[in-house]
Amino acid sequence: KTVTRTDTSQFSEEKTEHSNSVEPEQRNGSSTEKSVEKILTTEEAIFAFYDSERRYVENLKNGYHHFQHRLAIIAKRSKPILTEKEIIGIFGGFQTIGDANQSFLDDLIKLGIKGGIPAIRDGIEGEMKKFGHFLKLYSDYIDNVKQGVANLEVAKKKNKKFMDFLEVSEELCGRSLQSYLEEPIKRLPTYLQLLADLYTAIINEDQNSGDSLLEAVDFMKKMIDQVATKSKEKKARMVCVDYMRILND
Repeated sequence: KTVTRTDTSQFSEEKTEHSNSVEPEQRNGSSTEKSVEKILTTEEAIFAFYDSERRYVENLKNGYHHFQHRLAIIAKRSKPILTEKEIIGIFGGFQTIGDANQSFLDDLIKLGIKGGIPAIRDGIEGEMKKFGHFLKLYSDYIDNVKQGVANLEVAKKKNKKFMDFLEVSEELCGRSLQSYLEEPIKRLPTYLQLLADLYTAIINEDQNSGDSLLEAVDFMKKMIDQVATKSKEKKARMVCVDYMRILND
């Protein structure tokens, strides 16, 4: 099967439904459950990759606008909830991570507009290598996120105004600020799984294709291994190691 669709309207849709668009870390059920995992088509795997990135960027933007940005605006007024220094101590490079991933998502959309599914299939290796320049941001963020969460807990205990702000904001978002701060820890291994799924889908349809994508998989494995090795944060390091073990099996 060769996918030739060039309709790119789907790349601007707010939500794309696919049975396997669930993040890789959510796919694994309990060890006692037995299920046959669906073999993806190339088109499905590409949409899963795109939709995963879209939802991830949307989550980062929500976390930034509902919490960090609002606190920063209030900090410039006469009665701030947190000082600018305290805000940086909690969020670190959260905004920078969001900006980097927004840029990556924009590049994926441009590929889709230019040539649809085939363009993304053939160009995703180059885009992942370009994104590799941002991996140091992730390495630095992962190393500092534990302290950021610790600073968050201190502020919650000592600052009633902040607690009131947090309760309202978290109720509006439907999730905690801590969950936003910790989300980037799991993202790099997720890329590896998504790329592996896409590679499997491509070679399943054409055994002579997929060489360039395999290079992207190997590239991300090396990058994630470097991040995991350098990471001082044990939880983040173990997440990376677990995904590497799964993909090597």
